Amino acid sequence: MNLNVRLRILFLLSCFISIGMSAQKNMNVQGKVVDATTGESIIGANIVIKGTTIGTITDFDGNFTLEANVGSTLTATFIGYVPQEIKLKDTQPLRIKLVENAKELGEVVVVGYGTQKKISSIGAQSSVKMVSDLKQPVAHMSSSLSGRISGLIGQQSSGAPGDNTSNIWIRGIATLGGTSPLIMVDGVERSMDELNPEDIESVSIMKDASATAVFGVRGANGVIIINTKQGRIGKPQIRAEYNFGVTDFTKVPRLADGVTYMNAANEAFTTRGKDAFFSEEKIQNTIDGIDPYLNPTVDWFDELFTKMGTTQNASLSVNGGTENVQYYVSASMYSETGQLTRDKAQTFDSGLRYKRFNVNSNINMKITKTTDLKVNVKVMVEDANKPKDGASRAFSDAMNMPPVTMPVRYPNGEIPFISTGGGLMNPWAELTQTGYESNVKSKMMADITMKQDLSFLLKGLNFRAMFAYDTYNRSYIKRTKNYDTYWADSRDENGELILNQTNQQGSASPYLTTSGGTTDNTRKYYFEASLNYAHTFNKLHNVTGMLMVNLSDRLNLRADNLVASLPYRSTGLAGRFTYGFNERYMVEFNFGYNGSENFNPDKRFGFFPSVGAAWVISNERWFEPISKTISLLKFRTSYGLVGNDQIKINGNDYRFGFLSEMDGNASGYQFGTGGSTYNVTNGYQISKYGANVTWETAKKFNFGFDLNLFNDMLAFNVDFFKERRENIFLMRSSIPQTMGLTGNIVGNLGIVDNKGFEINVDFNKRINKWDLGVKGTMSYNKNKIVEDDSPQKPYAWMDRRGSIIGQQYGYICDGFYTQEEIDNPDVAKTAETVLAGDLKYRDLNDDKIIDEYDKTYIGRGTVPRITYGFGTTIGYKGFTLGAFFQGVGQNDIYVNGSFVPFQNGTAKGNILANITDRWTESNPRQDAFYPRLNYASDNNQNYASSTHWIVNGAYLRLKTLDFGYTFPASMTHKLRISTLRLYTLLSNVLTFSSFALWDPELGNGSGSKYPNIATYSVGLSFQF
Repeated sequence: MNLNVRLRILFLLSCFISIGMSAQKNMNVQGKVVDATTGESIIGANIVIKGTTIGTITDFDGNFTLEANVGSTLTATFIGYVPQEIKLKDTQPLRIKLVENAKELGEVVVVGYGTQKKISSIGAQSSVKMVSDLKQPVAHMSSSLSGRISGLIGQQSSGAPGDNTSNIWIRGIATLGGTSPLIMVDGVERSMDELNPEDIESVSIMKDASATAVFGVRGANGVIIINTKQGRIGKPQIRAEYNFGVTDFTKVPRLADGVTYMNAANEAFTTRGKDAFFSEEKIQNTIDGIDPYLNPTVDWFDELFTKMGTTQNASLSVNGGTENVQYYVSASMYSETGQLTRDKAQTFDSGLRYKRFNVNSNINMKITKTTDLKVNVKVMVEDANKPKDGASRAFSDAMNMPPVTMPVRYPNGEIPFISTGGGLMNPWAELTQTGYESNVKSKMMADITMKQDLSFLLKGLNFRAMFAYDTYNRSYIKRTKNYDTYWADSRDENGELILNQTNQQGSASPYLTTSGGTTDNTRKYYFEASLNYAHTFNKLHNVTGMLMVNLSDRLNLRADNLVASLPYRSTGLAGRFTYGFNERYMVEFNFGYNGSENFNPDKRFGFFPSVGAAWVISNERWFEPISKTISLLKFRTSYGLVGNDQIKINGNDYRFGFLSEMDGNASGYQFGTGGSTYNVTNGYQISKYGANVTWETAKKFNFGFDLNLFNDMLAFNVDFFKERRENIFLMRSSIPQTMGLTGNIVGNLGIVDNKGFEINVDFNKRINKWDLGVKGTMSYNKNKIVEDDSPQKPYAWMDRRGSIIGQQYGYICDGFYTQEEIDNPDVAKTAETVLAGDLKYRDLNDDKIIDEYDKTYIGRGTVPRITYGFGTTIGYKGFTLGAFFQGVGQNDIYVNGSFVPFQNGTAKGNILANITDRWTESNPRQDAFYPRLNYASDNNQNYASSTHWIVNGAYLRLKTLDFGYTFPASMTHKLRISTLRLYTLLSNVLTFSSFALWDPELGNGSGSKYPNIATYSVGLSFQF
């Protein structure tokens, strides 16, 4: 081969090599990953060269750089988005748009002791994402849930800072004993109200037997599962938020002025044939404002409460990690001041305020390729201050003290007081001069979880173990003092008030007296270990299983009696087995086998099974033609047994029901002949008789369906349920007193039926650049007492059986007596003197006498049968506007006897401004609110429990109204801030209710509680 040929061959080879090298040349790839819908940067997205382990993640602006070859393929992935592949060309920079995977986002749901695919879940459960859906300026999370989650009822009966938690029921009340649901935080039984809402990822409500059977003896009242935020792969993402707001009462009772009070008091006297209590001269002097120290008229609410309080919340969190370690760390502070006035001249602070500090650290680690370790630590510290006797004492004092009894203070600062016979002190002085109480609480919650993949033994098998240790401490200090009081009923010749000292305690003890100490100190251990299995065979048969053992030990280290000092212990087994065929047909079996120390050793453990099935019709092949219209149609049903070991007597825990107890409070025995010669000796008696008691058993049936329309744009979840609660723990009441038994006798005696339905609706749609979201929930339940061990009554209407839990017992009122009815001997009347305008009660036994035999169960109870919520969110570019309404229905408010005017004469008892709405001889209206005025000593029947004093407690409340703006990335990029949002949030600012006396959510009573509060706040959040 000659030289020329060789040169030509070498030239051609070099060309091919150069072409190949150019095809494989490295390049510095730059790009950005964004949400295809919103255009927002995606932080922490994974960018990997396909077929290799070479990759990177996006930074806080969504940007990335990577060394790669032209012609290679990049794979971009992020949780909740459809993976996308991009073949590299010379074009730079790349802009990768990821599309949300709606099915993946909702694929996994929380269940008892684990998770499941949403499509295969059978249990009746509802969930909400805390931060996005439940943003409210409140200290305690329980106040945010009602109306947001179907099946959950919440009732907040106080708005006092630090004391504004809500009572919560799941599917209403189905028992006469303990009704509290089981609350699990990161898998451990804990309180939800000690958490920072910003740290919460999700809240799930377990309602039927399929969802709660694994909790066995603790699951009958439903279960709330709360999971806190965990770290995720990506560069550190820092998020900070601060908001500040002012607060005001939602509604305060309006008190009558002094003149109205005196005229009403005189009317109550004179209509019963007595002389007027207040002279016309005093009434006229009060009208003319003559000498307000001798003729006072005081609005005690104005004197005791300030115009507004404040609230503020600050939080900071850091989130990020690698494939081997992910972390979420946060710190937050919440503070709130109340609206109670204080005397700034005092050296002590009796103000009402509350602060809470939270620190949270969740770390996930991959120790080996098959071993994961998770460590969660939460620390909470509360610091609260309040007046000596608390917040509600001020309201009760204001409601009890008449406006004309005494002035607030005399001109020289002396405090007025004179005994009125009702035991009332000066409300302003009791609030501001008697001292304060300071409380400090701290809690540490720590848990460590290890998960070991055992696929080398059996594909899909893993072992999981968790140990948790919680400690709780509460201590308080109370500093109190007395004060001197004076009284003036005249002036001297110089016009000066003549003050006479009526109490000289303050001079004798001018300093604060200290009392207090540690009142609660508990620690708790919890351990669980489980084997978990999940595998799909031939892409058709999905099988999962779980077998778990757990135990807990809680000890009160500051118990003041033997029973309380004994540890609270529980142990048990739980299991689950599920089978699904091609995501169409599913069956599930759950069980809990556990017990309670409260019961006899031979009745301590119980087996609580459940079975459920589901059919996803929309996954049938023949359903495909309408799948674009109906994207999901799934039917679910379940039945099972669940237990309840909460033994409550009169609202108090009742431990070890199988043991008898004795005390030394027996009545004295007399020895001797009587008079001064006999001796009295006290003895011992049985205070509690042991009984062979066991847990309550709930038989739960549920049927529901899930329906998604128009590619999941509109979603419905509907459930119907029925429950029978048996073996309810009760105090025996059918044993006659003639047996001579002195102690409490208990037994598993009660039976209650409960049934209802729940609806949840979600609508989400993007229209051009507008985002619209609508959410609605409704829950209805009705219970009935089947058995309560009450003695047989003379008449059926007196029997509690068949009534609703929480109903009042009293008369059915048929308006006011007229004079014609009083003169008619065939019209039933009470034994007392009855006048026209007095309340007229129905004669149920038709004996023409109104007495105890005419009482029955009245009203519907204070716990609502209907709870609902609805709201909408509208978004346009960076602007968002949202509103959420929450309401209740079919519940009552019982305005009790202490509310009715002049029950205690003029010595005690203010009256409300609506006293003008009353029956009078000149205006004998049958629709008046108050009957003919009187004093209780003249006619007690007007104060008796009756339907007249039961009013509709339904309300609809604008729970939140928020408006915010997220600044575009182009404006915040230079500040290296990925998201910056400014917002205003209003809470509880508007309430619609036919009940206008006080906040209807406070429920029964006289309105003498610290009301719920409305909040007007602004906030700023950013992350980088």
